[in-house]
Amino acid sequence: MIHRELRDIGYQGGITLVRDYLRQLRDCVEPVEVIRFETEPGKQMQVDWGKMRGGKDPIHAFVCVLGFCRALFVVLTDNMRYETLEACHRAAFDYFQGVPEQVWYAPYVWEDKAQMLLLNDPVLKSKFDTKRQVDKAFSNNAFLQLKWLHQHSEHQETEFQQYPVYRLN
Repeated sequence: MIHRELRDIGYQGGITLVRDYLRQLRDCVEPVEVIRFETEPGKQMQVDWGKMRGGKDPIHAFVCVLGFCRALFVVLTDNMRYETLEACHRAAFDYFQGVPEQVWYAPYVWEDKAQMLLLNDPVLKSKFDTKRQVDKAFSNNAFLQLKWLHQHSEHQETEFQQYPVYRLN
């Protein structure tokens, strides 16, 4: 595939040269050890819901993974409305034949709630705006902003302050 793409832009060398070059690149990268985060059966499920294709006919993937066994449930949707989110959860719970104690969400699932917090809490909005003005890295990182809003809301749970997967260097 790579050789074909290179030929399309004018490369005249053979596939063996491309393979040898790619092998050299692959051999220089040292793998990073990852420690898996595992839970007891029925303890938690992680949810991610993201856009796979935009445009006129978007496709979104609703993905659930059980923390204990890594069982996977995926639904493709054409929207990200609340009704769809709820229906996907019900389908996942039916598929897994139960409801876990905790459900962890990727930050953007929480974006609408974060916006409502800022609209309804002028003190929180003032603190948030001040932080964005004084901290350039924060102001340019939507993930950090969502995390900060979550940590300063009534929805923050202290046991979720750990990072479930981390890397060792």
